[in-house]
Amino acid sequence: MSGGKRVRSPDGARGAGRNPAGRVRPEPSRQASERSSQGGGADQGPHRRAGPSTVTPDASESHVGNLLFRLRPDLSAAAPIWPRQKAIAVLLLTAIVSGVASFPHYAATAMSVLSSVVFLAVVVLRLIAVRQSLAPAPASRLQQAPLPRVPDGQLPTYAVLVALYQEAAVVPGLVEALSALDYPPHRLSIRLVVEERDVATQAAISSIPLPRHMQMIVVPDGKPRTKPRALNFALSRTPGEFVVIYDAEDVPERDQLRRALAAFAVAPAGTGCLQARLNVMNHDESWVSRQFSIEYTSLFDCMLPALERHAIPIPLGGTSNHFRGIA
Repeated sequence: MSGGKRVRSPDGARGAGRNPAGRVRPEPSRQASERSSQGGGADQGPHRRAGPSTVTPDASESHVGNLLFRLRPDLSAAAPIWPRQKAIAVLLLTAIVSGVASFPHYAATAMSVLSSVVFLAVVVLRLIAVRQSLAPAPASRLQQAPLPRVPDGQLPTYAVLVALYQEAAVVPGLVEALSALDYPPHRLSIRLVVEERDVATQAAISSIPLPRHMQMIVVPDGKPRTKPRALNFALSRTPGEFVVIYDAEDVPERDQLRRALAAFAVAPAGTGCLQARLNVMNHDESWVSRQFSIEYTSLFDCMLPALERHAIPIPLGGTSNHFRGIA
């Protein structure tokens, strides 16, 4: 995608496997609060020139990003394939090869039928989604009433995490977008998470006067050098009762955090995550950008609402996901 993404005003918030009513809208922000990277108290103030956070890559720090794998390996994707999955894959492959070798005609027919059934199921699901997108949907509880503005002092603390890797060029636009968020600075902690090896992005961030609630966190070099590891490291150093993850090119709508809180308030009990709708900002720039826009529109305006309506687990993207229960 040649341009940045933008979260559109959605007709309904996306829940992770749930059906949280509400509309989560994203756009930029220029406020916030800062807490020290060690989790200290909020610090109010205008702007300051931020240098890179001093992070000593000792053993304890460099392993924070892999904490989930060490504590609950069953919940971690650090190991892509478990031993039992490998065993099942080997057995299935052996059965397929044996079947093709022993009964090639029947094996080919069975594989063709199975593939056709899977393809037909996908087509039927997409047709249902298209039909439902054309039919008027009942308004959610969040849409039925105007969104009340919660006093700043009653808002929970919010952590905003943005992982960057070799993205120095987008830093100015990102800082501008995050600085425009409509949220009190003393309740907001924005962290720009950069890999230790990514000196260019560190320099780009250090060259911009950051609001006091916005800070750069340098992740000690380690394996795997991935976005989840960087976010895990930053999360352990960022206070917040709620947390949202953005990509470097995102331009969230100004009231997204407030709308996310409103959506959580009316969501079913146990809802842990809301996913905001996304679309590209430069849809009319080129043929390629228009294809991206069509893809985003079909996914967030058609497919995901259908999955949500039928209580089918919703796949989460890697950005604009809001979580609660982070302290």
